[in-house]
Amino acid sequence: MGLFLLIWIVVFWILYFVIKKVPNGYVLGVITAILVYAAGWLFVNRTPVGGDDNHVLCIGVGGGLGIVMLFNVWGIIWPNNKKIIRAALAGAPREDVAKLARQAFLASRTNFFLSVPMLFYMAAASHFGSTVIFGK
Repeated sequence: MGLFLLIWIVVFWILYFVIKKVPNGYVLGVITAILVYAAGWLFVNRTPVGGDDNHVLCIGVGGGLGIVMLFNVWGIIWPNNKKIIRAALAGAPREDVAKLARQAFLASRTNFFLSVPMLFYMAAASHFGSTVIFGK
């Protein structure tokens, strides 16, 4: 369980720093795809549950994506939105409102794109028991 969480938390922290530093959505998309594939591969091939059946693997990958999405909301989207709202209520606009809004947008869009494979893997656990993932 510890290695499972560690893999997906590391994915979030890498995405966090990429979203904070890189305003280009295309670059973020490529990095996200590489990170998700690498994390899925690590989960399937390097954790103790890697030899289990596809039900466990599908739930693990889908759950990991859900954890990344949760941390995106709590770590990027909501804090940035609170700063923007607080500045708007104070009547003194912050200089970095556009940057904060862009970061929240990129995190939201990342969550949107991660939701499709997350839902697939969560549904595949019970409906596609023979789904082959990441070379297993």
